[in-house]
Amino acid sequence: MARYLIAATALPGHVLPMLAIAQHLVKQGHEVRVHTASQFRAQAEATGAGFTPFERAIDFDYRDLDKRFPERQRIASAHAQMCFGLKHFFADAMAAQHAGLQSILEDFEADAILVDTMFCGTFPLLLGKEREDRPAIVGIGISALPLSSCDTAFFGTALPPSSTPEGRVRNKAMNTNLKQAMFGEVQRYFDTLLARSGLPALPDFFVDAMVKLPDLYLQLTAPSFEYPRSDLPASVHFVGPLLSPASRDFTPPEWWHELDDGRSVVLVTQGTLAN
Repeated sequence: MARYLIAATALPGHVLPMLAIAQHLVKQGHEVRVHTASQFRAQAEATGAGFTPFERAIDFDYRDLDKRFPERQRIASAHAQMCFGLKHFFADAMAAQHAGLQSILEDFEADAILVDTMFCGTFPLLLGKEREDRPAIVGIGISALPLSSCDTAFFGTALPPSSTPEGRVRNKAMNTNLKQAMFGEVQRYFDTLLARSGLPALPDFFVDAMVKLPDLYLQLTAPSFEYPRSDLPASVHFVGPLLSPASRDFTPPEWWHELDDGRSVVLVTQGTLAN
């Protein structure tokens, strides 16, 4: 039997896949501890795992984001709103997430820590002195693979990949613009927070670091759903789809029977929060 610490960003699309993993590991006979916001306690404990909530500073309901960050609503640009969220919802949580992990590890000797893509609390473990004496850290790709590549334009453009000489020139230029101009301030913000804790700067673009720094990164899809990357790190593995645990009190809507009429069913979701 092994011990697993599962930590998740407190958004439904991040937590639910991690709870499916928790449920699977518990059924395999392993001991599991889940670490996320208190509002997910009941769902976490229903998997058979133990539960430890986030520290108070970051333990809030995601449905109250507008109340917690009212200034975000006054930002006109969608890109500026995104940068605000990356800095103040994800990066600012890093220290409290790390402290929470450290507190749990004092009495729960985990063999591995599993985190979703955007959980930043393992950065200090991966970059600091603790990296020599820590559990294995596994990243879980709960969304499309955001990793930059010489074969792809930057994440989110929907441009088809290209590994031709001309395509790679385009990709390099676009990726450089993404890292330095579009999200340079976010990168500097992460590095400033790390420096305040006596840690080195991220060795890569912050999005790439989320994929490349963990010991292992498991992408929850098949390779054919992602763009081919000749420079894909060996630590990245495609492990197929993962369905969240079924709800125990599910009441099907009136149209539910239409899903059984023989046609293919396609589920479309716009993200991990407003879905």
